[in-house]
Amino acid sequence: MVSEPKVGEIMFRLFVDRISYSMVFLLHDSLNFGPSVGTGFLVGLGGHTYIASALHNFAFQGEGPIDVLRTWNETKFKFRDKGPLQFRESLDIPEEEFVLLPGVTLSADSSMLIDKKRDLIAVRVEPGGVIPRHVYPVELKEGGYTGEIESGASLITVGMPFAGRVKLRSGPTVFYPHTDHVRFDPNISPVGLPHSYDPKDHILYRYSNELEGIGPKGYSGAPVWSNNSGGPESIWSVQPAIVGIALEYYKKRQLIQAVRIKHLLDLLQSELISDQQ
Repeated sequence: MVSEPKVGEIMFRLFVDRISYSMVFLLHDSLNFGPSVGTGFLVGLGGHTYIASALHNFAFQGEGPIDVLRTWNETKFKFRDKGPLQFRESLDIPEEEFVLLPGVTLSADSSMLIDKKRDLIAVRVEPGGVIPRHVYPVELKEGGYTGEIESGASLITVGMPFAGRVKLRSGPTVFYPHTDHVRFDPNISPVGLPHSYDPKDHILYRYSNELEGIGPKGYSGAPVWSNNSGGPESIWSVQPAIVGIALEYYKKRQLIQAVRIKHLLDLLQSELISDQQ
């Protein structure tokens, strides 16, 4: 007998459903590197809309801007469906053949912003074109939080992990969004992490789905949302904010490293300043 979801679980699912309207799921099949997945999101600033993600979703080692542009245009961009998100009750994920979901190939002709040091990319897109009307960007001025995160605050990441592919009875293999929800611990030791880690630029948090058999490959580029509510029952009553963007996973310690959202804000503002000059 399947038990009814608790109130806290229902509210959490409503929260995830709400924030996922800005999500973009990335699917790319490279002849040299094979299939890969990633995550991005729509952000708004200064009257413009951008798709933001991790640069390494589009740039392999040693490749330059032209290669990034080519990979970007080969990538399928899957926006979430108009209806409610589907949540899987079982995490028993079968190993099945990779099949691309239908998507939209975007053009980066207008503007492509890159921050190699912090592994960020943002491309300006025109609303009402390839972007479905039922999805919308996060206005970064209001929806981004650049301050310090409180100890115990929720950190919520929605991504499309490669291990989350599911074989349907009708035949094709598709992907489902997965959530990672942990409490922020500011006392995680950085011992053993690469020298590139800097607490002023990055956020560390534990990955909770590894033990469930869902590896984090595919979360790269996903926004990390936070709130300071006391528990899942009150999560819907607060205004969520993006605090970072997931970039790297340290498997031995089961830690995700995210770059702080202030660096994406700086990247987008650099274009706005350039436009004004």
